[in-house]
Amino acid sequence: MSSQRDVDYKGYALTDPKRWNDLKVTEFKPKTFDADDVEIAITHCGVCGSDHVVNTGKKEFWKDYALTLDLIVSTRDSFGDKMPLGDFLSMLYVHGRFVTVGVPDADDPLPNLHPFNFVSNGCLMGGSKIGSKQDCLEMLELARSKGIKPWIEEMPMCDVGKALQNVQENKVRYRYVLTQDLV
Repeated sequence: MSSQRDVDYKGYALTDPKRWNDLKVTEFKPKTFDADDVEIAITHCGVCGSDHVVNTGKKEFWKDYALTLDLIVSTRDSFGDKMPLGDFLSMLYVHGRFVTVGVPDADDPLPNLHPFNFVSNGCLMGGSKIGSKQDCLEMLELARSKGIKPWIEEMPMCDVGKALQNVQENKVRYRYVLTQDLV
C-alpha cells in the first residue's frame, strides 16, 4: 500500500456555485499541512472515549506524549521502514498497549524494532482484524438480519457549526450524522 500522501480520496465537489445540488464525484489528493491550514482537534470521542489526537505528520510528534498514553489504536494500513514504530511505542505509559486495526499489504511488514522499545516502558503490541472486508460484511448482514440500528443523532448540514461546538463541549451522546438540507 502507498503512504497516506500517495493515496487519492474520493468525495463530492460542487461544479457550479450557483447549483448547490450539482455535486460530482471527484478524486482528491491530500496536501502537506501548512501555516494557512486549520487543524481541528477532537478533544474527546463520544464513541470510544479517546481524548487525544496526535498529528503524526508533525516533526517529532511523539515527544509531547512520551510515557503518557495508555492505549494507541492505529488505523494505519501501511507500515514499512518509514513508520517510526519505536516512537509510537515511546508514547505509551507503563504497560500501555499499541493495537493495530489497519492491515497492510503482505509485502509491507512492520519496521524493525529493538527490544529496548519494549523494556523501557513494558509496553505491549497487538492486533485485531476488525478492519477486514469479510468481518464488515458479516457485521452488516447480522445488523440487517436482526434489525440492529445504529445510535445516531441527526443534524442538518446547516448546523455543522453547532455540531462541532457540541463535540468540543463533549455534549455528543451518540454519533452525529449530518443530513442533507439543501433543496
